[in-house]
Order: sequence, then C-alpha cells, then structure tokens
Amino acid sequence: MIELINQENHEKELLSAWAAGFFDGEGCIIIYKDRRKYKDKVYDYYRLIIDCAQIVKDPLVLLQNNWGGSLSHISASSNPQPIWKWRVCGENAKPFLEDILCYTTVKTSQIEIALEFINNTMGYREHAKEGPLKPLSPDVLKLKKAYKDLLVDIKKENKQGIKNVKRATSDVVRTNRVMNNSIKKGLAELEKAVKKAGRFKN
Repeated sequence: MIELINQENHEKELLSAWAAGFFDGEGCIIIYKDRRKYKDKVYDYYRLIIDCAQIVKDPLVLLQNNWGGSLSHISASSNPQPIWKWRVCGENAKPFLEDILCYTTVKTSQIEIALEFINNTMGYREHAKEGPLKPLSPDVLKLKKAYKDLLVDIKKENKQGIKNVKRATSDVVRTNRVMNNSIKKGLAELEKAVKKAGRFKN
C-alpha cells in the first residue's frame, strides 16, 4: 500500500514538473478588469484567468483531465489551423498553481502573485447567494487593482529580462565570431610563416 502511494506521488510530481515547463512556455496569467451592472449602477470587478493555448490539443486535454477547467478552440485569421485553449479561473486555478509553483522558472513570480490574489481577495464574494453580481467595497477593489498592476509590472520585467538575455547572447556570439575570425587569420599567417621558413631552410 505504501509503495502504491509513493508511486502515485512520484507520478504526480512528474506530471506537475511537466505541466510547469509547459506552462512556462505556453501559459498566461491575467488579472482581468471588467465592469458589470448592479441595481442600475456599473461597478468594477477583477477576475483571475489562467490560459494555455496552442495548435496541438493533447497536452491541453491532459491539463484539463488533471486540473479541471474548460477546453475550447478558436479560429485566427493569421493561422488556418484551429488553436486550442485550456482555461481555469479564480479559486479553481489554485490547485494547479500550487502544484506547479516549485517547478517553474519563467513564471514563478507571476504564479506567486496569482496565489496571493486568490488567498487575499477571493474570500470577498462578488456574488450574492442568490441574484446578480454584488459590488465590492472600495478597499477590496483597491487591493485587487494593486495585484493586477503588480502582475503587469512583473510581466514587463520578464520581457525586459528576456531581451537582456537575448542581447547578451548576441554579444557573446558576435564576440566569438570575431575571435574565431582572428584565430583563423592568425593560423593562416602562422601557416604562411612556417612555409616561408621551410623554404629558407631548404
């Protein structure tokens, strides 16, 4: 029995590690602001959305089978093939984010913000037990907006970091190319010198 539990835990860890790598490359975390009407007035609200989209359906089915959410396909004018999208929202995203957090490298900070958003703001219900959406207090709205702004800032930093890495990589490649050319030139000159010395020796 213990061996079976250990095997199941190991398989779950492998699945979570794979999902983390997949989400790092294909996933997206959004705190979405919208407006809804309640008693003839319009109020702001914020919603956490976790997305993964690509052409191949099978990996997204695997995510849905293990962490729930919805699966849909969309058509894009720029791509003749349908794009499949897996989505899980709000508190329903918490198990997935918690499972992959320790394995991620690119979106770790974004996931941490999303989990804080869930833990610190989702307890304030935006829905009445019965009936339409209820407005949130100004303090809760301010907190949710702060998380949204922080997530946007982290994404900007990630993009800048990626640009810096690409720029540094290009510089290294360029430097190596110059060095290789210099080495080739030096070897050619050395070869000429050796041949010339050989002629004098003869």
